[in-house]
Amino acid sequence: PPVLIRLNLPGYNSPDPFRLASAPSTLAGLACAVLEEIGNFSKEELDGVRNNLDRVPLTLFGELCAGQLVELASDAELGVFLATSDSPRGLAIIEVRPRDAPPAVRQATEVPSLPTSPGNSSSLSASPQPALSRKSIAFGDRGHASNGHEDYSPNQAWHSAAAPSAPQQMTQQIHQQQKHQQIQQIQQQQLSQTQEAQMRQLEQENQQIQQQLRRQEQELLLIKQQKQQEELQQLQRQQQLQKLASPMKSEPSAPAGSRQPGAEESRGYLSLSASPQEPLASRQGRMQHSPSAPALVNGTSEHNQHPGGPPLLGRSSPQGLLQPRRSQEPSQRAPSPKDPLR
Repeated sequence: PPVLIRLNLPGYNSPDPFRLASAPSTLAGLACAVLEEIGNFSKEELDGVRNNLDRVPLTLFGELCAGQLVELASDAELGVFLATSDSPRGLAIIEVRPRDAPPAVRQATEVPSLPTSPGNSSSLSASPQPALSRKSIAFGDRGHASNGHEDYSPNQAWHSAAAPSAPQQMTQQIHQQQKHQQIQQIQQQQLSQTQEAQMRQLEQENQQIQQQLRRQEQELLLIKQQKQQEELQQLQRQQQLQKLASPMKSEPSAPAGSRQPGAEESRGYLSLSASPQEPLASRQGRMQHSPSAPALVNGTSEHNQHPGGPPLLGRSSPQGLLQPRRSQEPSQRAPSPKDPLR
């Protein structure tokens, strides 16, 4: 950016600053640009200034406000000053002084004003004061520079307006702190944004995991209910089978080859069984003299009917009568009204 340069050197006095179209960002570049504006310096001398700036007896001061100057001792300080300077004219003002001379602010009424844009060395060297030699500036002849300072005209009055070291340090610290705070704020904002994005992502992942767990729990619950229903159905089938099998076990099956007596056989046996109401003798007499009884039962046979024939069977006992009855067919006699089964 453009900058205003005020010369406060022996033989190069300009109460009004001149405009430098482009201000270099380094002290060496700025010093060479000022010397080029002054003129009468060769390229070798400018290169010597550029390469050996620490040996050049010049000091650059930046004007913070009216009457307050700050020394620009490094390229960083020059950059900060150019970025933060504020003057009524709108451009930064840099004053060039001898290194060993006390800083001062000269009143405009005490010295003649020089042109705003000095183009040649004659306009700059019009002052009657002895000028600094090129050798002393380019190669750092401090003794010559100090002698030049001693040859100042008595008409020039230097008023001490030195900027103390404490304000300079405070200004630098304030600028550094402001920049540091800005950097910290930017970093904190970026960090907070990153953390918020990470937190949102973690919350989304947590919600997805919880939803998956709920689905799995529901599926497991359904599977468990299905298993319980299947077990209950199987238990009901077993109980039904047991109920069906229990009556079959309670009814014993008849042995193979056994024959149930018929109704007539049971009736015949019952007729021959002893009845407490009818005596045994009356039953025997009725059976022997029954017209439907066979001859064997009545005690006669065909041989007995013939006279002279020996009787085959005599009168039999009731036990003898009952034994052949088992092998014969059941009698076809009418049931007795006293039969208890009837």
